[in-house]
Amino acid sequence: MGLDSMQCDSALKKYGGRSLNANIPPRCCWVLQYTRAIAGIPITYTSDAGNAIFEDDVCEPWKYETLTFYVNDRGIVGMCWDSPYVLGETLVQDARLLAFDEAMAVFEKMYSVKNAGIQADVKITIIRFGYARITEQNRGGSALLVPAWDFFGVVIGGNGAASDDPERSLLTVNAVDGSIIERERGY
Repeated sequence: MGLDSMQCDSALKKYGGRSLNANIPPRCCWVLQYTRAIAGIPITYTSDAGNAIFEDDVCEPWKYETLTFYVNDRGIVGMCWDSPYVLGETLVQDARLLAFDEAMAVFEKMYSVKNAGIQADVKITIIRFGYARITEQNRGGSALLVPAWDFFGVVIGGNGAASDDPERSLLTVNAVDGSIIERERGY
């Protein structure tokens, strides 16, 4: 397809199309999700699609760019390309980035602060370095891509219920200044 800038971010087995007849199992397919990479570094996808609406928001909802293929035993059965980006200029060529240890320290402190008063055990399963999109205030459809560390994992609440969405970042740390990026808000 000539999309050299896209790379596979995840391959997940998903089920759907449950029938009213309990004897017919749900359909299954593989979902191959691609995200854009810039100089070999991907834009990290999270299921917090950056399109939640909050009372104090100043921008329109905007999904993250993804190219998704749905594959079953017959081959590709579907494709969806959400919100293709048009990349502009590079504002900072060689920014100093936080060391991994510094990013971990920010995570440990800020995850506790963000979730103060909530009884839960957290197990980090994946830490990804990539770009995060920060929406520019009052400029719909325009954003900055900044290097960031994303922490993915399982949260087990005090009642024993587990939240383990493999595509949901528990916390995103801006790798330039150590600030927290709220994925669901887009900034």
